[in-house]
Amino acid sequence: MSTWDVRSECTTGCAAHAVPRVPFTEAARRCAAFAYAAGRALRDGERMAEPARLRAHARAVLGAIGVRLVVATPEAGGGRRAR
Repeated sequence: MSTWDVRSECTTGCAAHAVPRVPFTEAARRCAAFAYAAGRALRDGERMAEPARLRAHARAVLGAIGVRLVVATPEAGGGRRAR
């Protein structure tokens, strides 16, 4: 298994859960926020490869589109924490 494998405990039965659709105005806001965050990252040029900048840009892009990242930490007994 690769480090980048995607795993989900969701079965085909839970794929149609009752999460409301994102309204058009929120989708437009997310698109604008994504474009702004991606533009800022691209303006950094080669400096974007610096670990702190890369983390900040990745956090901004994911936040702009409404993605919440959950990290499993093996050193913490396999518990999960939200970022």
